[in-house]
Amino acid sequence: MRELVAEAADLFGLTDAEHAILCLAADGHDAFAITKIRNVAPSTVKKQVSIITRKVGARSLAHAAGLVLRIALTKSCTVDRVKLAG
Repeated sequence: MRELVAEAADLFGLTDAEHAILCLAADGHDAFAITKIRNVAPSTVKKQVSIITRKVGARSLAHAAGLVLRIALTKSCTVDRVKLAG
C-alpha cells in the first residue's frame, strides 16, 4: 500500500518530506506527533502541512491523506481488474 500511496503522492508533486508527513497522517498521527516522530520544529510541520494541502487541494492534512489514499486504492482496484480481465 505504501508504494501506491507514494505513486499517488508523486502525482501531486510532493517532496519526500511532504510524502513522509502525509504517510504519518494516514497512519493516524496528528501534527504534534509528527513533529516528535520526525524530530523537527512545529513550524516546519505546519509549513509542510500548508504546502501539502495546497498541492492536493485539501482542507486539512487528514483530508489530504484521505484523498491520496482514495487515489491509491482506486489505482490498485483498477490494476487488479486489468489483471483479472487479462
